[in-house]
Amino acid sequence: MGHVRHGSVDNAAGPIVYLGEPYNAVKAFPIVNGTVSSTSSSQFSISNSLFVGLAASANGGQSGSGLVWLTTGDTTTSQIQGTLHVLDAGNLSNEVWNSDTNAVRDGLGRFAKFVAPTVANGRVYVPTFSNALVIYGLLSGQQTAAAPQISAVTNGASFVGGAVSPGEIVAIFGANLGISELTQFQLDANGKVGATLAGTEVLINGVPAPVLYVSSTQVGAIAPFGLSGMTASFEVVYNAHKSAAVTVPVAPAAPGLFSSDGNGGGYGVINPDGTTSYSNDLSDQGSVVSLYATGLGQTAPASVDGAPVNATPYPAPVLPVTVLINGQSAQVIYAGAAPGMVAGVMQVDIVVPEILEGSDLQVLLKVGDFISPNFLWISTQ
Repeated sequence: MGHVRHGSVDNAAGPIVYLGEPYNAVKAFPIVNGTVSSTSSSQFSISNSLFVGLAASANGGQSGSGLVWLTTGDTTTSQIQGTLHVLDAGNLSNEVWNSDTNAVRDGLGRFAKFVAPTVANGRVYVPTFSNALVIYGLLSGQQTAAAPQISAVTNGASFVGGAVSPGEIVAIFGANLGISELTQFQLDANGKVGATLAGTEVLINGVPAPVLYVSSTQVGAIAPFGLSGMTASFEVVYNAHKSAAVTVPVAPAAPGLFSSDGNGGGYGVINPDGTTSYSNDLSDQGSVVSLYATGLGQTAPASVDGAPVNATPYPAPVLPVTVLINGQSAQVIYAGAAPGMVAGVMQVDIVVPEILEGSDLQVLLKVGDFISPNFLWISTQ
């Protein structure tokens, strides 16, 4: 099924309807004598994108001023980075500009599906899943490098803001946080996740933290396991510019569950054969399944900041861990560091209760008195 957005643009040949077909193209269909043509007059390929946003604008009735504004994201990847395209409304194959041309300055951030850009008062407003409304306008004067800006500090699994806990993977959203292309960490000479990645640093209480990934609008880092006190200060440094500090509360635990597509929720329970519990790969009652999480707090033995966990005994949360599926307790047979992954990623293995059967059953992780957001599901048989 196509995703349609249309606007009124003055055109010498008459009005045009613009249609976005998932994983295909945005196409222009002229309206002639009140009837939409069955043959497109031009098109722009969107072969890797689904849920596009479309809007049309023009400079009043000025002929040839029509533009089509298109948001896309490569939906074959996780943590989808979006792009704003500007197309010639009279010939969609003519791309006038896109936000990746100078992504450090103009990068869109995480793609929000089905959200059309809004064109008003000479500016273009695009909502994103980077906890930010991105606003585009005309440039004027000499441009200088902008300082990083933090808009939110969230749990790196659920993307929910609030308190941060020792060892928690956090996702920091904002603007000018780093280079345009999403860049993942590599282990340094000491075999740890480094505190600088592609020129970006994250300071937590003034101390550099391990950086997992960076982009212009989102940075992933790991809070130190020694984090204490009532609050923590977060700053991002990029291109020798430092953001204003953002202060967040500190809690003994702030659990969040990772989902399989990395968007903060949905499916993420892993079956014994490695498949994700879903409508086509149901979890068997009585089987052992795995959850992956962060924000479980202090561990015993103590975890090493930025170090992969490769040796036993694996660090385990100090606080008790329980799992609820549709409100019913599931037997926890392991809760601790995920072997082979960086400290801060935790694995919880549970037995699916025998009497639970159904689709989209809610999964909650409780650590001490702290409960994860209800964003993860499991389907059982």
